[in-house]
Amino acid sequence: MSVIYVCCEGITDVGVLVAFIEKCSTVKAICKTHNELKNIKVRNLNLSRKDKYKDERINRKAYLRRIAYLANENGASLIGYHQDAGRSYARVYRDINNDLSEFREKGYGCIAIVPKEMIESWILADEQAYENMFGKTPDNPALPKKPEEMWGQKENKDSNYPKNVMTRVLQQYIVIQNREVYAEIAENSNIEKVLVRCPKSFARFVNDMKMIESTESI
Repeated sequence: MSVIYVCCEGITDVGVLVAFIEKCSTVKAICKTHNELKNIKVRNLNLSRKDKYKDERINRKAYLRRIAYLANENGASLIGYHQDAGRSYARVYRDINNDLSEFREKGYGCIAIVPKEMIESWILADEQAYENMFGKTPDNPALPKKPEEMWGQKENKDSNYPKNVMTRVLQQYIVIQNREVYAEIAENSNIEKVLVRCPKSFARFVNDMKMIESTESI
């Protein structure tokens, strides 16, 4: 079985990414957060003096060097980088792929994982996942029909900012947001339903996963 090592933004993203990667492919996913990757010492990365200097400031390329190092150390050749789009989907997807180009040249299979606008958009797509976990509710608020298009002021708890919508949905079930709940929602979500509700970023993610999975098997 192929394995992909993924750098993800935060701890609540880990289970969601593992679930969706493994539901849409035969690839096993191992996700590491920014904080976890920061703990990898630069001296262990076997970098040139020039790259070590660059690595003193942790940025996307530094995280990519670390995730590629972990993949290589464990005999894997697939790597991914997750970042929420935050209203800049095309730019973020392009920029991550540009940063991944040097790793493709080194033989890695690479994927940019960019939810539009946040990973909450993907786990707000399938009502059945919530019914499976919590049972029937009045659906007030109901899940958004176009979760990728949600946006609003973060400071306004009644806005359509994705995390705020997620909070209000989970409050129906007297449940708070945490890594376990996020992961379970993703595990219960139907891939085809998420594709319908998130046709831009989730469809691209599924297609990109299939692409690197197929190249791995050649």
